[in-house]
This record gives sequence, C-alpha cells and structure tokens, in this order.
Amino acid sequence: MLHVVLLILKIIGIIIAVLLGLIILTVAAVLFVPIRYTAKAQYKDGIPIIQAKVTWLFHLLRIKCLFNLEEGLNIRIKILFFNLKSSKKDSNDEEHIEKKDTKKRRKKKEHSVFDEEEHPFHEEDIFFDKPEESIDRTAMENDYKNQAMDSDKKTSDIEINQENIEYEEHLFETGVFEEDVREHEKIKKNIFLIIKNKIIDIIQKIIALIQKIKVTKETITKKSKEISDMINDPKNREMVAFLWVQVKKLLTILKPKKVEAYIHFGLKDAETTGKAAMYAASLYGFIGKNITIYPDFEQEIIEGNIYIKGSIQLFPIAIIALKVYRNKQVRKYIKR
Repeated sequence: MLHVVLLILKIIGIIIAVLLGLIILTVAAVLFVPIRYTAKAQYKDGIPIIQAKVTWLFHLLRIKCLFNLEEGLNIRIKILFFNLKSSKKDSNDEEHIEKKDTKKRRKKKEHSVFDEEEHPFHEEDIFFDKPEESIDRTAMENDYKNQAMDSDKKTSDIEINQENIEYEEHLFETGVFEEDVREHEKIKKNIFLIIKNKIIDIIQKIIALIQKIKVTKETITKKSKEISDMINDPKNREMVAFLWVQVKKLLTILKPKKVEAYIHFGLKDAETTGKAAMYAASLYGFIGKNITIYPDFEQEIIEGNIYIKGSIQLFPIAIIALKVYRNKQVRKYIKR
C-alpha cells in the first residue's frame, strides 16, 4: 500500500515539475527571444505602399501587414500553419454580393415596367364627347349665378360696415374704450418691468463672470507656483535625471539595427528646396549614412522609399520598468 502511495506522489511530482518547466520556458522565451521586425515603405506618383512583417520564436508567430490605397489595410496573423486573423476580403464574396445586387436591380426594373402596362392611360387622356349646346347653357347659368352672388356680397358688406360703426359709437358712449386704454397702459408697464429685470440679470451675469475670472487667475497662479516649486525641488530634479537616463536606454533598445532610405524631393521654388536640403543635411549625423536625400531644384516632386530592420528584446525593457517602479520618488509622485 505504501509503495502505491509513493508511486502516486512521484507521478504528481513529475507532473508539477513538467508544468513548472513549461512555465519557466515560456517566460524565458518571452523575455529573452527577440521580436524581429522589418518594414518597407514606398511613395511614388502620390501612391503610398507600406509593408511590415513581425516574427517571434523562429517564425512560430508571424504577423504581416500591407497597406495601399486600393485594398486599404490588410493584416494576417499566423501561428505555425494556422491563420488566427485575416482582414482581407475574399474576391468570391464580393462577386456574390455584386450578383445579388444586379438581380435585385433587374427585378425592380421588371416590376416597374409591368406596373406601367397595367395602367397605360391616365385620367387626362380620357375624353367624353359633349354637345356644344349643353356647354353653352351651363356657362350662361354659371355667369348669372356668380353675378347674383356678387351683388348679395356687396349689400351684406355695406350692412356689416354700418353695424360696426354703430357698435363702436355705442362702446365710446359707454366708456369701454377707456378700459382698453387702461389695459394698454398696464401692458406697457409690464413690458418695462420685463426689460428692467433682463438688464439686472445681464449685470448679475457679468459680475459673476468677473468673479470667475478672478478665481481662475488665482488658481493659475497657485498651479504655476506649485510647478515652479516642483521643478526647483532637488529630489524632483534627481527623479527627472533618473527618468531621462532610463528613456535613453529604452531608445537604444528600440532603435532599429538597419535603416536605408532614399528621398527625392523638389518644392515650389528653389529657395525653399535649398533650405529643406540644408536642414536635412544637418541631421545626417543623427539619421546615419545609409539615408540619401536628393533635392531637385527643377521640378516639384516628392518620392522615395525606406527600409527598416530590427529586433526588440523584452528582458532589458522589463529591467528598466522594474527600476522605474522601485524608485521611491517616482512612486511618491504617482501616489500624488
């Protein structure tokens, strides 16, 4: 019985050791195996083309990117021989969608044609024959009726005007117009009160705005004093110097190993082209010898290509991040 228990414990220990070994191997691979990348870009006749490739762990993981104006951005991710992601559209799907659209358009056209055949005539095209005598009699009757209606309207308008005059005289005698005048004066007073209140509101808003400006000015002065104190503090200066050293190290790690470029440019006039060439020549010590800049003083043109190759190792980046995190002054500043 004891032998069986020991055998089970031995198997469990082997499994745990294998799992720990796999975890250590994956962590070591992530930290020590570099991520390699290459990128190519070309610009000619106003058409940009960009290609990029990222590989890791002996091409176990591959990422390819392609950008052009016709197809846009295409990304393809592969692990061994399996595709994880592909943003490129299949041509068969596009053809299938185009066929569906053409079928729908044909059906709509056929439907519209059959609708027109069912109703070939309009109401305006239908005529009925009428005798000339009936048309003349109806016209005469209509004219007579219209004249009678006009005369009745004129007499009724005269009567209404006389009634309105008599009614206004009656109102003037009874003193109703005096009440209307009083109501009109009340309305004027209310309008003046509304204008007065509006002016007071505007003045109050202006005063509040001036107070806000004063408060913001005080806050700005306080913030500027805090920033100046922070800059002049020796501990903060030490922190900034420490961070600058770490940023330099990070840039050296991320810097590509190989850069080749060719730039051919010509601007509107020779003076601006010469100034741009002078500024570019001053950067030769920084950008390297493999970059060629060719200014053209005769024509307006921009074209060129660039090739970048490099690798990034995560272990030194992790060390830099750990150093920054362990710095006491940085941690205090983050807590603030």
